[in-house]
Amino acid sequence: MRRVLARAAVAAAVATLIPVVAGTVGPAAAAVVTTCGEVVTEDATLAADLHCPSGNGIVVGADDVVVDLMGHTLSGTPTGNGVSATDRGGVVVRDGTVSGFAVGVELQGGAGARIEAVRVEIAAGDETSGIILGGTDDSAVLGNVLVGGGFGVSLLFSADRNRVSGNVAEDVEQGVFVVTSSDNDVSGNQLVRNAAGVVLGQQSNRNVVEGNQLRDGLTGIYVDPDANLDNTVRDNVAVDHDSAGIFLDEGTSRTLVSINTTDRNDVGIVVRAPLTTLTANAANLNNGLGIDAIAGVTDGGGNTAVGNGDVRQCVGVICNAPPPSPPDVVVPVRVTPRFTG
Repeated sequence: MRRVLARAAVAAAVATLIPVVAGTVGPAAAAVVTTCGEVVTEDATLAADLHCPSGNGIVVGADDVVVDLMGHTLSGTPTGNGVSATDRGGVVVRDGTVSGFAVGVELQGGAGARIEAVRVEIAAGDETSGIILGGTDDSAVLGNVLVGGGFGVSLLFSADRNRVSGNVAEDVEQGVFVVTSSDNDVSGNQLVRNAAGVVLGQQSNRNVVEGNQLRDGLTGIYVDPDANLDNTVRDNVAVDHDSAGIFLDEGTSRTLVSINTTDRNDVGIVVRAPLTTLTANAANLNNGLGIDAIAGVTDGGGNTAVGNGDVRQCVGVICNAPPPSPPDVVVPVRVTPRFTG
């Protein structure tokens, strides 16, 4: 009996130490950012617009932190960055506007980041950027809008195995810039009125540039001449550029260029690297040639060109006229007779 009473007394004492909470215990509420330059080490939100007259906006100081702008605007000047993190993994930045900083969102190092549904209004200047992943791996930049300023999305200094998809970049110097970074997926972006839509810079290997819409710029897709290996440029639409829809400079190696549409540019596709394969590209209604390729390029067949200003249509590969569009098929309507009487 005494043992039973003793156990009951212990249970009662423990019960007084445990708060009674109605319902299910949920995660702790995110911290609210109210001051510029604040270092956040837990999930953080903006509850209202925040302007920073100088310096940084929000600095992430721990792994696995979510910065949710909650539809608000974080604005500043080119003296700092909007949201930044160094050597932090699993950082998420989402849902709001970042305006006027030297870099809108900058992640250096780390892995597993996600930047999504952010509008970045980039400060004017050649050195400003919307989003930078510097040495950041296995991350995703999805569904953002980048306008004005220097660079849209930059993958730099061994930023590998990242996905840049579904973004819009307008009126920037370079929409997506990849340099010394490999195995990245740049797909499904809309790149409008940029000096270059997508640039694969030096020593960037095995990247895939696929399914992007590029228009009204200087050059659609440009592959740098310095030691780029095994890149794929596939199924993009590059139209209405003052220079080339797609330009592969000398020195690139083993690039596959296939199933792209390059219409109404100055030249559709320019290839200055012999270790290139051109397959099933369409290049129509350009001011000069449809495809201008140097000797040694591998003709994978299926390239088409028509209506270009240069009557040769293509050099370096064989281009046929595209097949005529099939006529509209009219399916007769079967009328079931109605009998009376």
